[in-house]
Amino acid sequence: MNNTSKRPTYFTNKIRKGALTICGIILLALNSSAQNIDEIIDKVKNKDPLVLSGNITTGMSAYAANGIDNRRNPFAFYTTISPTVSFRGFRLPFSFTYRDQKGSFSQPFQRIKINPTYKWISVGYGNVTMDLNPYVFSGQYYRGYSLQLTPGKFRFKAGYGYLENPLAQIDTIVEGTYILPAYKRKAITALVGYGSPKTHVDLTFFRAKDLIAQSEVGDINPDLVTPQENLALGLDFGFNFLKKFNFKANVGASAYTSNINSVGDFGLSNEIPILQSLSNVFTYNLTSKLQFAGDASINYRLKHFGTGIEYKRVSPGYQTLGTYYFQEDFQNITLKMNVSTPKNKIRLNGSGGIQTNNLNGLRESTRTRKILNTTLILSPWKSFNTTIRFANFQSDRTPSFNRIGDTLKFTQSTENYSILPLLMLKGEKNSTTISAMVNYQKLIDLGLNLQGYSGIDNYTGNLNVSVYNRITDVGIAGSLLYNKNIMGLNENQRIGLNGTYSRKVLKKKMSLSGNLGFMANTLNNESDGFTITTNASMNYKIKRKISAGINGNILFRNSTNQSYQEFRATARVSYQFTTKKS
Repeated sequence: MNNTSKRPTYFTNKIRKGALTICGIILLALNSSAQNIDEIIDKVKNKDPLVLSGNITTGMSAYAANGIDNRRNPFAFYTTISPTVSFRGFRLPFSFTYRDQKGSFSQPFQRIKINPTYKWISVGYGNVTMDLNPYVFSGQYYRGYSLQLTPGKFRFKAGYGYLENPLAQIDTIVEGTYILPAYKRKAITALVGYGSPKTHVDLTFFRAKDLIAQSEVGDINPDLVTPQENLALGLDFGFNFLKKFNFKANVGASAYTSNINSVGDFGLSNEIPILQSLSNVFTYNLTSKLQFAGDASINYRLKHFGTGIEYKRVSPGYQTLGTYYFQEDFQNITLKMNVSTPKNKIRLNGSGGIQTNNLNGLRESTRTRKILNTTLILSPWKSFNTTIRFANFQSDRTPSFNRIGDTLKFTQSTENYSILPLLMLKGEKNSTTISAMVNYQKLIDLGLNLQGYSGIDNYTGNLNVSVYNRITDVGIAGSLLYNKNIMGLNENQRIGLNGTYSRKVLKKKMSLSGNLGFMANTLNNESDGFTITTNASMNYKIKRKISAGINGNILFRNSTNQSYQEFRATARVSYQFTTKKS
C-alpha cells in the first residue's frame, strides 16, 4: 500500500517540475533581447538593396515516466538559426542547428549549412545533401561542397566532401550508446542532364572510398567496420512517342568492394585485361562485386483514360554507398489503369502485378508475390464523396532445391477492404464535417501456426464529427473508435471515444486546444483495463515577428499486466526578422 500511495505523488511532482521548467523558458524568452534585436535591425534598415532576413527558434522538451523505464530523454533542448542575406537577386542562406539531449540515450549534434544562390546558380557548403538518382546517390548527407547549375533545360550538379557512415551511427548495440569509430569516407558525385520531366536524359556518376591513411585505424573495430569503396553510374531518360505514349527508363550499375584490405582476385586481373586498367580508379579484390538495377515503363494517357506497364529489377546484393537502404534481389512487372467520367464524379484506379525474388537461384526458396489494388471514388455531389478500396496480396514460396519426400509449399495472402464516406456541410456560421471509416484486413499464412489457426483478422471502424464556428473561432470534434484483432484463440478488442476543443482568443493571436481520449480494452471477452490520453497546447503570436508555443500530453495505462503513466511536454519560441521595409 505504501508503494501504491507514493506513485501519484511521485508522478505529480514530475509533472509539476516539467510544467514549471517549460513555463520558465517561455517567460525567459519573452523577457530576453527581442527588443534589442529589433533595435539592431532597425539601424540596418536603409534604401540599400541588401536585405537580411531569417528565423531563430529555440525550444525544449521534458519527459517523465512512472511504472516503466524511461523511453525518451528526460530533458532536451535545441536551437535553430536560419539567416539569409539577399543582394540584387543573389541569396546567401545560412543554417545552424544544435540539439542537446541530456541523458544516456544519444549524443548532442549540430549541423551548419551555407547555400548562396543567384538565379540558376546555387553553391552549398557544410552539411549538404542532393537527390541525383535512386540507384546511385540519393538522400545521403556529406560535409563538403555542392554546385548546381540549371540554366533552362540544362542541369549540372556536383558534390564533393566526406560522407556520413550510417553503420557507425546505427549499429551501437555492441559499443553501447557511443558512435562507432569509422574510417573517413571521401566521395565525389556529379549529374549532367538536359530536358523536361517527360523528355529528358540524365547521367549520374558517384565514387566513394574510405581513407585508411587519414583515419585512426587503432580505434576502429575491424570486426564491425571495414574500409569500403564504391563506383556507381546511372542513366535516366524518357521521351514521348506517337503523341499519347511516354517511355521512361532508369538504370544503375554499382561496383562495390566491402573490404579494401582483402587480398587476391582469383587471378581474374590476369584473364581480364580491363581490370588491370581499372585498378587505378577502383580497388578490385575477393570482396568486390558488380551489380545492376533499373526500371522501365510505357504509359498511354488520354483525358479520361490511362494505362501503363512497368518492369523493375534489382540484382541480388545491389548496394551503393550513396544511399541509406536498398531492397535487392527482386523483379516485378506491374500493370496499371485509371478511368474517370467527364466531371470526375466517378474515378477508378487499379494496378496489379507479380514480384519474384531469388534471381540468381542461390536462395533455398523462391517467393512469388501477386498484388492487386483497386480504388473507386464516387463524388455525386460537391459536399459528399465515398472512397472504396480493395487490395489483395498473395505470396507463394516454393523450394528451389528438390528434396526427397519434401513437397512443402507455403502460401501467404492478405486481403484488405475499406470504405470511407465523407460529408461536408457549410452554413452561414458553422462548418460541419462528418466522416466514417470501416476496414477489414485478413492475413492467411500456411506457414504460420497460431494454436491450430493460420490466419489473423483485424476489424477497424470509427465515426468522426467536427463543427467549427467561424464567428466565435470555436471548434468541437468527437470520435467513436473501435478495433478488434483475432489471432488464433486470442481476441483483443478496444472501444473508446475521443473529444477535442479548440478556440482562438485575444483577437486570434492565441490558439488554445485540448484533447481527451478513453479506450476500454478487453482480452478474450474479459476486461484488460483502460487507456486515458490527454493533450493541451497553446500557440501565441506575441508580435508580428515573435511566436511561442507549449504542448503537453499525459498517458495513463491500466492493465492486468502493467500499469504506468507518461508525461511529455515541449516548448518553443520563434523570432522572424527582416531588414526589408514593408
